[in-house]
Amino acid sequence: MSEQDYTTFDEVFAPFEQDPEYQKESRKLKPYYDLVTQIIQLRALLNLTQKDLAARANTFQSRISKIESAEHDIRLSTLIQIAEALEAEVSIQLVPLRLQQVSVHALFSTIGGYSGINYAEDADSSVAHVSEVVFNVQPCA
Repeated sequence: MSEQDYTTFDEVFAPFEQDPEYQKESRKLKPYYDLVTQIIQLRALLNLTQKDLAARANTFQSRISKIESAEHDIRLSTLIQIAEALEAEVSIQLVPLRLQQVSVHALFSTIGGYSGINYAEDADSSVAHVSEVVFNVQPCA
């Protein structure tokens, strides 16, 4: 194998991203790292130490440390306490893996706004989903 110079992490991991096992593990870990990043950013924004956050969330600084280092599989109830302490709320969303957005087929004007037809199909192309999206656009005064 030849030695290659990489300038970004994306370049290093690009060959792995096509591997289904890598994709599966990445999907498992990404929510933890995204959550940790948000907790750290909000804590920093509020100028709180881990100890301050722990006190606000009625927990221990060591637990906050483990959560922020992704060493702790956080319970939903603990996450809600931490969110409240960070003056935030928890929002969880499940996104089907099979559904891929393929295109928006039409955007046309109607009286009082715009309407669009949103068309998507499953990855195996066996099932199509169509939903109508309506945007009410008001002219600027």
